Amino acid sequence: MAELGDTATLDPLISSTPSTHVNIHPDDWRNQNYRFEDIPADMQGHVHTQLQIPIVQASILLPEPKLSVLDLISTFAPPISPSEDQYAAPTNHCYFSTAIGVPDIELMSRITVPPRSIITEFISSVKQQYLNGYNSIRVPNETTPLPLWAIRFWSTLHLEVEPRRSAWSAGVNWLQASSIAPAEIHKTLDALMAMPWTDDISAGPGRSSFQKHSLAQFLSRYWLGEEQMDHAVSSLERKLRAALPSREIFLLDTIFTCTLMHIYREDRNGTTPR
Repeated sequence: MAELGDTATLDPLISSTPSTHVNIHPDDWRNQNYRFEDIPADMQGHVHTQLQIPIVQASILLPEPKLSVLDLISTFAPPISPSEDQYAAPTNHCYFSTAIGVPDIELMSRITVPPRSIITEFISSVKQQYLNGYNSIRVPNETTPLPLWAIRFWSTLHLEVEPRRSAWSAGVNWLQASSIAPAEIHKTLDALMAMPWTDDISAGPGRSSFQKHSLAQFLSRYWLGEEQMDHAVSSLERKLRAALPSREIFLLDTIFTCTLMHIYREDRNGTTPR
């Protein structure tokens, strides 16, 4: 089964032009008991085209690539169901429908996005479902059938939009509630207002790149590990020695200090060999 996190299983995100497979007559292949793996490449290409988000709808439903981080946080997004248990789907609900899908932007902007597990199942079967004659997808408690490309829209929210939006939102909330100097807070917010939410950051030519939203962890204390704490203690020790040259200053982390005290106590009791 395809995994939602495996982008190789997804079709190209946006379709800006009509299908160019002019020699293909879909009715010759749909509802004919063909398997997707067995049909000609041109017909497979036609199926892929049907599952891409039309460029007009994509520009309305998805954040603009050049939108700033702060604008992304404030942009309204449909709620996402965190798990299948919390997704209110009636028993034996049939998601795929032969009805023609309606690109209802208002509906797609407000309904709860299915959880990852369900979208994973959609991705693994939607090409075959289209070949079997299904034209749309129905979400629970809604009568309007949606186009099959709604699956691509939902997977994009799960994989690209929501992880970045959540990370930056948590970081900005932490920043605004922190005791950091207001001038530094404003400087950081100004930078986030100028920085687009998409694209990776590269350390330079030939160097590896990383996802931009990974920087959001530095708007918290989650990034602090042993390596960073050792660096911080060493830096503080150098600054204190420079400010107080007449004193011998040594800074030790509490784990090291507690270990020395423990060994010392055991040694006094004669339980630790010299």
